[in-house]
Amino acid sequence: TNHGHSALSCYRKHGGKRDLDRSIAEFERAFNICLPNHPCRAAAQSNLAMAKFILCRVDDTNAAFEAPLGLYGKALSARPVGHADRASTLIQLAAVYLARFEKQGDEFDGRRVEALLHEALELTSADSHENR
Repeated sequence: TNHGHSALSCYRKHGGKRDLDRSIAEFERAFNICLPNHPCRAAAQSNLAMAKFILCRVDDTNAAFEAPLGLYGKALSARPVGHADRASTLIQLAAVYLARFEKQGDEFDGRRVEALLHEALELTSADSHENR
């Protein structure tokens, strides 16, 4: 995972696609090492989804959205209500649906963005100091 983040940091600094590809390869390796029931698997899925989402925006292809959507969706399934990372995963998944909505204009994607952000807002509102 650290190698993936390091390569992604290089990509963000220099914009070299090779660094992004290396980041994806490192995140895939980390994901493949995690067994299905391993507690870090959802984090590995989210890291890989983030890098693949960046790649789909760089490559500007519609089909590329499926990879980050699937990975974030599985990570979300592993983070039930009450999990510390559920709200951030909802927001990350919503960002991918929003990017696809902006590109394709599919109303399903727009409604999905609204639903995901609504749930994230409810979770973060429930955790706020005012509601404790």
